[in-house]
Amino acid sequence: NNTPERTYELSVYYYENFRSVPLRLVHIPSLSSSISFVIRSSSRTILCLTDATLISIDEINHVQRSKSCLLSRNITGLWWIIDNLLFSIADEQGSLVFYDIALNPIWPVLSSNKKLNFHHVLNQDKFIVGINQMIVSNVSSSNLTLILQFSQGGPIGLIDIHYPFNNIHSLFKYYINSQNYSSIIDLLWCLDWSRQDNDCRLVVSYVTQEIFRHMNFNEYFYIEQILRTFYAPIRPISDASILRNRSFINQIATRYFYYLLKGKFYSQALQLAKHLENRTTYLDLYYACDYDNEKTIMNVCAQKLRLNNENDK
Repeated sequence: NNTPERTYELSVYYYENFRSVPLRLVHIPSLSSSISFVIRSSSRTILCLTDATLISIDEINHVQRSKSCLLSRNITGLWWIIDNLLFSIADEQGSLVFYDIALNPIWPVLSSNKKLNFHHVLNQDKFIVGINQMIVSNVSSSNLTLILQFSQGGPIGLIDIHYPFNNIHSLFKYYINSQNYSSIIDLLWCLDWSRQDNDCRLVVSYVTQEIFRHMNFNEYFYIEQILRTFYAPIRPISDASILRNRSFINQIATRYFYYLLKGKFYSQALQLAKHLENRTTYLDLYYACDYDNEKTIMNVCAQKLRLNNENDK
């Protein structure tokens, strides 16, 4: 395949005193097809490509994630619903889907349906070409009334939607209540420990408490992914944030370490011990491996313990 890669530079401008001033430049490498729609908020850009690939970009850190859209026919529009949190996308089949910034599809009425299909609802060959939010006073902030503009001159529609969330914290709680841990991990990767460490700590605390309550084999993977956002981040974490949050993360990691020992996941426990750099964890892992005759990991632990002893002298 000798098809050349497409590399784009998306320039974002704002207007000041009737002249445009560059705000920031977003580099978008290696796109699978051309850009069809772009929307942006204060810190994030969402792209929809002609092949129905969605791309979510953190403009500040230039970190991006992509996913194929649930809608595969000609896309007709892309709109923010809740700034920096939730957007919607529509196609020519009259369908409408909602996504969070991690590109997890959401149906806010808590239905099993993954999308609205207005061909079926209206019994007309119409699709959405515009969405605006209607400001209604004295209504819960989790209720949104959307004005929908349909193709071929109309009709105009109103849809009132109740979301069980209105900010990043309540969205995480919504995922926790539904035990949707994969979406939690995706969304946590979208946060930045350097700029949003209070949000990260709160989310990690919520999620790990819930997972530890009913820990089983399936949950091991999620705890590991949560710890990776700090120990092996996509973007470098500032020294100040590491100092503020290392003790908090290490407490969770230590608790997880002993779950791994109990389950005899010695290789994973060794990798975690390397992050903790704690003599006690190496010692406990050494004796656990000795009991089960895991000589290779025993030898690594013995070497680490010898190094620690030499450094203490």
